Amino acid sequence: MNLRIRTKRPKRTWPCTALALLLCAIGLNVSASEQSTRVSADSPWRVVLLNNADFFLPASTIMDQALWQTLVKEAPRQVDVYGETLDSLRYPHEIEAELVALLRKKYEGKRIDLVLARAQGGLEFATRYRDILWPGTPIVFYNNVADALAAQVLPPNATGLLIDLDVEGTVELARRLHPDVRGWYIVGGTAEYDQRWIRRLEQILRRVAPTVPATLLNAVSLPRILQEVSQLPPNSVVLFTSMARDAMGQQPNSPQVAELVARAANAPVYSFLGTHIGGGVVGGAITDFAAQGRAAAKLALRVLNGTPPATIPVQASPPARCIVDARAMRRWSIDEGLLPENCDVTFRTPTLWHDYRWYVLGVLLVLALQTALIATLLMQRKRRRQAEIEAGNRRVELTRASRLALAGELAASIAHEINQPLGAILANTGAAKELLARSPVDLEEIGNIVADIHKADLRAGEVIRRVRALVTKTDVERQATDINDLVEETLALLEGEALRRGVTIKSVYGANLPLVPADRIQLQQALLNLAVNGMDAMADTDVARRQLVVTTGRIESDAVQISVTDAGPGFREEELPRLFDSFFTTKPHGIGLGLSISRSIVEAHAGVLRAENRAGGGAVFRMVLPVVDSSAPPSGVAQDGHP
Repeated sequence: MNLRIRTKRPKRTWPCTALALLLCAIGLNVSASEQSTRVSADSPWRVVLLNNADFFLPASTIMDQALWQTLVKEAPRQVDVYGETLDSLRYPHEIEAELVALLRKKYEGKRIDLVLARAQGGLEFATRYRDILWPGTPIVFYNNVADALAAQVLPPNATGLLIDLDVEGTVELARRLHPDVRGWYIVGGTAEYDQRWIRRLEQILRRVAPTVPATLLNAVSLPRILQEVSQLPPNSVVLFTSMARDAMGQQPNSPQVAELVARAANAPVYSFLGTHIGGGVVGGAITDFAAQGRAAAKLALRVLNGTPPATIPVQASPPARCIVDARAMRRWSIDEGLLPENCDVTFRTPTLWHDYRWYVLGVLLVLALQTALIATLLMQRKRRRQAEIEAGNRRVELTRASRLALAGELAASIAHEINQPLGAILANTGAAKELLARSPVDLEEIGNIVADIHKADLRAGEVIRRVRALVTKTDVERQATDINDLVEETLALLEGEALRRGVTIKSVYGANLPLVPADRIQLQQALLNLAVNGMDAMADTDVARRQLVVTTGRIESDAVQISVTDAGPGFREEELPRLFDSFFTTKPHGIGLGLSISRSIVEAHAGVLRAENRAGGGAVFRMVLPVVDSSAPPSGVAQDGHP
């Protein structure tokens, strides 16, 4: 029956079947599209990074680390980076077939959103094998030099970033610093990568310095190269390119070779690679590898966010800049005045003039003003000499008279105070004399008289002690004081200590504060104790959070408050009641007197000193002092600054 139906109605069945298949295909496509959209929205971006060389090369490490950090920081979603090294400097095209087979198996069935191709080797590999390994995936290349890219046909759905490895700028820097150069010596390797840079350098030298001979040192072993650069004729300059492989087939580390060459050479060495600076190379026109990595990451994010690569032109590289090593400059006695403008000098030994130039000029200016002032005073001294002598004579007379008057006041006071005990002593001695003349002698009465004499003597001594205490009186001497001025002067004393400890001091001054009756020196001592205590508490706090805040303000109508806030760990609840006790301390090497003395000073001013933990961490000390009176003139108006 089935056979008859298929043969009897072929024309009617075919269109229906075709229509059904078409609808199913459309449905599947729609479903697949919806699923693809859902996956794209919910899953992380997957990026393959093709490193042409070795991830452990210093340039690769710097560049790719900056690239990865920028991707992670600025991407709107998670980014999974799959790093693959082609190792083309060691194995150019030797293991490519096996590597392609491995990558094909590794990424089979896995969605890849972007291929990042590093340098020319990475771009060439991605161009040849993208359709096999990651069909349709956009390519973003970076670390490519312009002339190499010009010789290649850019694949579709690709864009990228050039790098400015400024060989010519490095040659120009060497010519600028050595105008009398008589011979160029090029040191490089024998790998294909090395040969490209050597050819480029030779072309530049023929163009910019055709009369100076150039000698290539790469056809011998590395030890032989080191020997030859140690015996160069005078006025020679060495230009180091790269050494992925030497003449003996060895594959040394290029930055290490650059350092060996710089140490062995009896002539200055220059290089255009930043990873060669710091080991003896004088300098060059250097590209910032980290900036290259960040720029590549930003370009990759544009493509991942949906911008078609074909609409993004190839980006120019962050420009190279002049960088030199101050130590190598000193070794070859190169004058820094010959450097081009804005050339960065690294590894410079700090000097007083270089680091504190404006401070030195300020001190010299102050000294000059002081010298001028002293000269002026010396000129006036002669004219004032006679007047000073006459005034001095009168001053001596007045001083003598004042001293006699004071002695008179004290003598009268002492005479008045000890008159009675001396009289009692005199009377008792007279009575004792009469009793001693009698016979028999009344010893008991004599003992009573001696006791009276002793009491009178003690009384006279107490009078003298009180007079002495009066002369050396140590009570608080209060004067109407501007609290804002007092705090500002105190904090000025702490600037050097705060800088040494990495503490930022912030002052917030209240406006229109009344004057406070205070002994200025003692109150400053109390505030200094609190501030130093706060800085001690922040010794283990992160430097970025070490902030001491000193605030003044008026509370109610008859008191002014000074608060000192730190960002330390604060106090445990059981410590707060004993905080101001003498010899109680929370510091390992403290003696426990600073807070006790501060409280004594504040209480001597009829004030109150309190401590509490701050809600956000740290401690707050509040010093409350009474004002002169509500009608006293206010202190200078200030907010967050100086009165």
